[in-house]
Amino acid sequence: MKITVLLLFGFIVSGCSTVKYVEPSEGPTAKVRFSSDLKEIVVVRAYDDSGCSNEREWMRLRKGFLFNSDPRILDIPLSDGIHKNAFKEFYITSGEEHVFMFKGIVVSNAVIHSCGVPIKVVFESGKMYEVKLIAEI
Repeated sequence: MKITVLLLFGFIVSGCSTVKYVEPSEGPTAKVRFSSDLKEIVVVRAYDDSGCSNEREWMRLRKGFLFNSDPRILDIPLSDGIHKNAFKEFYITSGEEHVFMFKGIVVSNAVIHSCGVPIKVVFESGKMYEVKLIAEI
């Protein structure tokens, strides 16, 4: 019985990676940091176009503990004091349109606020960017 429970727990944990994005192996790229200042989990999703087709989760961010965290760092200059789980840095294909959405919730005074922030951007080759969700309630 113990082995079954441990195996089940192992499968659950391994399926909860905080990064699902796969970096391009060739072609022009830009360095991009995705970050958030929220203590709650923020999910970054990507789409094929502005119509939000082919939604897929790319990563999870959180200013604090994040189970099964997968830090990704490319040495983009960083502000002091940012939590290691609050950002992830990747090489992203440049010269083509990318559509992302930050999805998160904030609990304040027993009220749950939920938001999705869509972003459409074309990154220039060789440049560094930061795409950040800042919550103000």
